[in-house]
Amino acid sequence: MRTPYAMRLAVCQIALIAAVIAPFTLADDVPPPLPAEDSEGVAAEEPEVRIVEKGDATVAEYRIHGKLYMMKVMPRIGPAYYLIDREGNGRFERDDTGGPDLAVPRWVLFSW
Repeated sequence: MRTPYAMRLAVCQIALIAAVIAPFTLADDVPPPLPAEDSEGVAAEEPEVRIVEKGDATVAEYRIHGKLYMMKVMPRIGPAYYLIDREGNGRFERDDTGGPDLAVPRWVLFSW
């Protein structure tokens, strides 16, 4: 028969193993987060993405409410880059990073 110390040690080892393994096994069971909502309780709209194949590049066009605000250009040779309309005036600026400072307008203040 085991001693009380050996039993406690076995229980602690099992608890430690379960605590280490649990985040990896339960990660797949967690449902995806709910979509963000605006002030009126309506789910935020996902951008419409259209991919256009051209001879020397592939272009992904991102639109919200039909307005083009960003393009990702993936040339056959060379790194991908972004063309972004930061002010909404139709003038696109080149951005080679596409990093965390990516400012994309996602709301409409006035529309007619």
